[in-house]
Amino acid sequence: MSIQKTVYVFILTLALTACTKGKPIPFISLKDDFIKHSNTDFSGKYFFLGPEIDSANMQILAPCDCCASNMVFVNDSLFVFESLCLEEDVYSKGKYCRLGNLLLLEVQTPFVSEIRVPGTDLEETWEVRDHETNYVAMNISELNSQLILSIKYEGGTDYGMEQGSSKQYISELKKQGVWNKLKLSIK
Repeated sequence: MSIQKTVYVFILTLALTACTKGKPIPFISLKDDFIKHSNTDFSGKYFFLGPEIDSANMQILAPCDCCASNMVFVNDSLFVFESLCLEEDVYSKGKYCRLGNLLLLEVQTPFVSEIRVPGTDLEETWEVRDHETNYVAMNISELNSQLILSIKYEGGTDYGMEQGSSKQYISELKKQGVWNKLKLSIK
């Protein structure tokens, strides 16, 4: 492994640790060209995510079931994520921090699912499941002066584009009861 890769892995490990403790890591000894600091504030932003990006119309496309998601940054360290499917929407929460062009996410327990049976008169049911803490890294970039999030996974890439303020989305989560089911105490 090259020295740059070793340093990068070490920094990524430190960053993940920093996300869990809520304190920034001092990078005094690193050169600015290696890690570029940005003042982009995600607090209060709402993103729509999907597997395709239409750069001509500057929109995210999600033309299939289970390939669209919403992500809201509640404040400077808390996010809520919603994975949309016809039969089940899954909500999760966690902490986030930025390191250069990476957005590091610590996905915390619980997962909350809203389960529906399409084509029937059955009401939706809710399921709350505990899970182990997971860590995810998203890339941050710009396209036509618009902030873009991207995450690669086995089989593809999802892209996220800012859709506006988080206030209405958070209000809807509270109205549905998701906020309480996720054990969020922030007003």
